Order: sequence, then structure tokens, then C-alpha cells
Amino acid sequence: MLVSRLLQFDKQFQSRLKSGPSLLAVSGGVDSMVLAHLFLKAKFPFSIAHVNFGLRIPDANLDLDLVKEFCETNSITAYFHLPETTKYAEEKGISIQMAARELRYHFFEKCMVENHLNYLITAHHSSDNLENFFIYLLRNNTEGALKGIAKVSGNRIRPMLDFTKQEIVNYATANNITWREDSSNLKTDYLRNKVRNLIIPGLMEYYPEAGKDFLYLSMDFQNYFENKKKNAEEFLKTYWRSDGNKKWISAEILQHNMGSAALNYFFREKGFHKNTIAKMLASKRIGSKFSSALADVMLEPAGFCVMDKESKIQEVEFIISETDLPLQIEAGKFEITLEEKPLGNEGGEFGEYWQFDMDKLKFPLVIRTWKIGDKMEIFGSGKHKKLSDILIDAKVGISSKNLHPVLDSSAGILGLTALKRSNLAKVSGESKRILAIKWHIQNI
Repeated sequence: MLVSRLLQFDKQFQSRLKSGPSLLAVSGGVDSMVLAHLFLKAKFPFSIAHVNFGLRIPDANLDLDLVKEFCETNSITAYFHLPETTKYAEEKGISIQMAARELRYHFFEKCMVENHLNYLITAHHSSDNLENFFIYLLRNNTEGALKGIAKVSGNRIRPMLDFTKQEIVNYATANNITWREDSSNLKTDYLRNKVRNLIIPGLMEYYPEAGKDFLYLSMDFQNYFENKKKNAEEFLKTYWRSDGNKKWISAEILQHNMGSAALNYFFREKGFHKNTIAKMLASKRIGSKFSSALADVMLEPAGFCVMDKESKIQEVEFIISETDLPLQIEAGKFEITLEEKPLGNEGGEFGEYWQFDMDKLKFPLVIRTWKIGDKMEIFGSGKHKKLSDILIDAKVGISSKNLHPVLDSSAGILGLTALKRSNLAKVSGESKRILAIKWHIQNI
């Protein structure tokens, strides 16, 4: 029975799942509806999160209705989100699929932080793992293919990873569980659907245990690659020196038989394709430059100069409730302190110290990377201004823009760190509680 197999999933995490609430990602499809049913049967404490992307109307609304009804019937706390997916994709310059993924996981993380939920539980199963294998293989990423999907990674747990799709459907049918079919899964417009509909069925017909067998094989490879990565990192330390966002790796590393393998791991972590890495390691041209989304690498006489692209790697998002105060966080190259203070002098827009009337604030607050379209009413002027214009006026370079996090709230943006604050939640003679925000700037 699937319930007993769920309970045997992992003894260590079984006790953790019982000790505190988790968040289940539930779409309304058969996999996640069975997952929710199994958690009810196992008596694990949990809440449910559902995202309606508004892309399959009216089907998406019917999915939402099903999840709402299930939660109400079973007295389950639920969180729902209806983002503007198409607008988000256009603003970020990414595909709808990538936008949906980002929006989904940002929402899940927000729910977990605000409601003190321990783990995110998803309904990945053995066929998903096989799909993942073929997708990575077709994208020429052998390591990603062999590693598969991990049962546990960070605060994410996938307890149904050794269940087959057929077992899940059979369980749903036997227990009269209602679910919704996503008609878009039947199309072959995307690579995942092509693998799901054209490759997996034939494989499962010939080799029904493929999903389960690959799970155990991939677990072995996960351990293998993790150990190999640790060895490479330790080896690299003897050949590099760091200075801020730059690293220099000595050319002497290539004289060692582990050199090429260690550099391959390092440069893959920096977002370089394996073909680019091969050219980089073979190149003899001093001054040659190679770029990825995360870093630039310059070939110098002494070796490799690696420069991180901070606009890519410094993206941050911290969700802060009132009960989190006092709090100190690192965002980019800022150390930011938030704490409640007695009434003092009103904070202005200058210096490294802001004050806000806590009773006028709407928690939770968010410290995040600025986004295109962000704007606020400038303190003392009454005029609205785009944050991008504030950054330009301050002559902040493209690579440093993400080093100025935004302090945001549901009522609007409160400030752009170290540059401008807004008119919101101003301190007055009637203020009783003050939120003091200080920051320390390093290497801007």
C-alpha cells in the first residue's frame, strides 16, 4: 500500500515531517492530489499551496476550485496565488515555462517563510525522474542526466519518487480521489512533453521497472558526483587566490593530472557549456575572453582570471515578518540591520540610517533585488520616480545595480538601499514605534 511505503520513505525525515508542518505543492493533478491524500492518511501536519497561472482558462480555474474544495472538506490551511505570468515573462525576457517555474517557487518560499513551514513537498514520481534523464541527455548534459532528481535536496522532499505513475493512478481510482487532467500535457510542443508522450511509454512497456531501477542508480551517481565535486574544490584551493568578485587560478594546475577535471567542475558551476570549457582549456591566446551568464574568464600569462557577474549572482529576496525583529541580514555586499527603536529623530533620505513608523507599515516586508518597472514616491519631494532612473542618476554601473536591494512592502516600496527612501510610513510627533534600518556598505 502506498501509505505504508510513504511511511518507509526515510526514517529520518518521517520524524521531521511529524514534528512540524510542511507545505505541499498541489496543482489538482492526480500526482499531487494523491500526495495530499497520503499525507492525510499518514497524519502528517501540512498546508497546501496552489498557483493559478491563468494560462489555461477555464481549466486553470477549475483546477483551483478542486483544490479549494479539497482543502475546505478536509480543514486544510491553503494558500493561493494568481500571478500575472505573461507580464512577468515579458518583463524578465524569459519563456512562459521559466516564468511559471520562478513564480511558483517564489510563492512557495514566501509561504514557508511567512508561516514557519519546514519543508516543501512535491509529487515527483519515477516517471518524472526518467523524463529528467532524457531531457538532460538530449541537452548534452550527461552529469545532470545520471544524477536524476534527488529524494531530498535542502528543504525540498519528494517522497513519491519511487512510485510509478500507474501506481499513483491506481491508488487514486481505488480511493475515489478526484483529480484534474492538464490537457496541455498531451501536446508535444515542448521537449518535456515529447519525452513524456513519445519516449517514456515505449520504454515502460518494454521495461516496467525502469523508473524504480533508475532511481537507485541515480542515487549512486549523486554520491559519486558529490564526492568528485568536493575533491575538485579541495584541489582547486591550492591553485587560486581571491580578491572580491575575482579569482585567479594558476596555469600550473593544468600540469597536474586532476587539473582539467577540477577546472571542468569549477567552470560548469560558473555556467559554462562543456564545449566552451574545452576551448578555454586548450586556448594558448593570452587575452582571450570567455563569458557565461554568471562569469567572465580572461586568459592571462599566469593563468585564468575569473570575474563573477554580480548582476546575475547577487539577486536576493528576504521576507521579514514583525516577529523576526531584530534582524541582521546580508544582501549583496550590504549588511542590513532592522530593529525596533524608541522614538528619536525622524529618518531622512541621507546617511546610512532610515526610520519608519512601524504602525504605518504593512508586514511582511521584503528585501529584494530591484526589478524593471519599480518606482516610488521620493521622500520630501512628493514625486514618483523609477528606481532605474535613481540608479542612473547615481551613476551605478550595470554590474552593480543588484548591489542596491529594494526594501518593499505590500503598501509599496520603502527605499532603495543607500540611495533613496520613499514617503511611506514617515515618522511624526504621533509615532509610537520606530523601525530603524541601518546598512553597512562594502566595496560599492
